[in-house]
This record gives sequence, C-alpha cells and structure tokens, in this order.
Amino acid sequence: MTTASQATKTGISKDGQTATVSIPATFLQRGGRKQILTPWSPAPRVDTALVKAVVRAHRWRQMLESGEYASSAILRKPKRSTTPK
Repeated sequence: MTTASQATKTGISKDGQTATVSIPATFLQRGGRKQILTPWSPAPRVDTALVKAVVRAHRWRQMLESGEYASSAILRKPKRSTTPK
C-alpha cells in the first residue's frame, strides 16, 4: 500500500483560483452495489449470512448426491433427535 504523500497529487492553477487534488481510486461493483476503493479504504466486510447460506447449500448438495436424503423435500424437514434432553 502506498503512503498518503505518494498516493495523492496536488496542484494549483497559475492564477491561484483552482486547486486540483488527484487521489487514486478503484471502482468496483459487488453484489449489485458500486464501491469506490482508495488506498485508505477499509477491507470489505464479509456477509456472514451469505457465507452460511453457501456452506449450507454445499452441505445439502453433498447429502443429496451421496444418497443420504432422497429429495430436497425430505432434506428440508427438521431432523428430530431420538435422545431425550
């Protein structure tokens, strides 16, 4: 990562009326939202709900493909514990 003095460029016009500041930035589109990243931008947040959903989907797919469950209808029913609490 660059330091602030290396990342920005400043300039003043000859007549002294206009100041120009250049800041390097990257424009991204993530999840339908536009983001502007600068060298000082914090790290993007992780959507934990999305991560959990993807992990759960992979687990369910594995259960279906292995034959542990015959269909997704059976898979979505909650598993009942036979041991008393």
